[in-house]
Amino acid sequence: EPVSEYVEPRVSAYRLAAHLTSAFVIYCGMLWTGLSVVMPQPPTGTIDWVRGAAKVRRFVIPVSILVGITSVSGAFVAGNDA
Repeated sequence: EPVSEYVEPRVSAYRLAAHLTSAFVIYCGMLWTGLSVVMPQPPTGTIDWVRGAAKVRRFVIPVSILVGITSVSGAFVAGNDA
């Protein structure tokens, strides 16, 4: 039986990472659009509410960046025999 290079399916890590990143971008865009439809105006609140939202935002952005980097770097090692 001839040996074929297509015995084990392989996907380029770059293509996998690009596909995963585009999926995240599309999903975030859809979520942003959906939330904009549900809540078109930002809520007005007391100064305490605004301070609380600023504290949460200070942590949400770095955590979101770390999750994104971890997810995309996982795509680069997904097909490797590590």
